[in-house]
Amino acid sequence: MWQVLHLSCAVFLTLISLACQLHPAFLTSNWASRRLFIFCSVVAYGIVPALQWILLLGGLNDNSVRVR
Repeated sequence: MWQVLHLSCAVFLTLISLACQLHPAFLTSNWASRRLFIFCSVVAYGIVPALQWILLLGGLNDNSVRVR
């Protein structure tokens, strides 16, 4: 269930960001807030699952989480 939801959200974000980039006014200053919102949404969609994974494994002290 969660995999389908995650994949659906990823596809939705991808399609929205691609569709917005095709708009002729996308790079104008009028669309600055929309560009920022899309960028922050994509970044958050990558960071939130990573933070959840760290918390589920017990924090930064877990051997699976530590890089070194």
